[in-house]
Parts: sequence; C-alpha cells; structure tokens
Amino acid sequence: MDFHKRLTLLRKKKKLSREDLAKKLELSYSAISKYESGNRQPDYNTLREISDFFNCSIDYLLGKEQYQYNDTHSNFDPIRETNNLFIKYGVEDAGFWDIEKWKEMSPEDIRSLEDYFDYLYNKSRDKNLKSKDHKEVDDI
Repeated sequence: MDFHKRLTLLRKKKKLSREDLAKKLELSYSAISKYESGNRQPDYNTLREISDFFNCSIDYLLGKEQYQYNDTHSNFDPIRETNNLFIKYGVEDAGFWDIEKWKEMSPEDIRSLEDYFDYLYNKSRDKNLKSKDHKEVDDI
C-alpha cells in the first residue's frame, strides 16, 4: 500500500478529518490533502512526526511493512486488521450490516458470495495443510 493510502487509512481509523490531522501535526490542511492524494511526499522529519502520532514505523507508512506495529506476531490482532479492511474498502457504512439489504440479494449474488467464501475456505485450508507439512518435516 502506498504512503498516501496508508495515511488516509490511519487518519480514518482515528476518525479525524484532514483539518484535525493537520492541526495535530502542526501542518497545513493543504499539505495533508496533497499527501493523501499522492501529489506530494513528506520530508523525513514530517514522516517521523506522522509515525510517532500514529504509533507506527516509517517503513509501515511507506508500505514496506505490512503490519502497523513492529512486533508483527505478538501485536497482530485479526479483528483490528479486519476492521482496517472494512475501512479501506468503505464497508464501515452501516448498510453493509443491514440484514434487510442482504435479503434483496439475487440468486446470482448469492452464488458469487458462495464462490468467494469457497475461495477463502480453500485458501485457509491450503495454508493449514502447508503449515502441517512444515511441522511434520521439522519433527524429523
């Protein structure tokens, strides 16, 4: 993920407007707007301030690390990461959780959803099988 997308994601996670973030970082609204649109990159000192504010590494901001926190295993929170995906793809809209809207799905929509669930299930299963294979090899 590029810096401009990562910055936008972090700002939205904290429920801040661009103006709010600009004030907290002592930057102009225009600077934040240009960072988030990808039209401008911050200098090193600004990157450091942004990383301190969001409690993340500069590498995370620049998209070189996948996880926001340095210790990826002990700080990994699947719920938090899932919520990040909801924010990233705009699923925080309450309509997503409205059961009545799900009732309006067509048979084709349901088949597409089933195909996607099947993909996720198989990917998870394959990952678990590979993990078991590695453990058996390690046990030898």
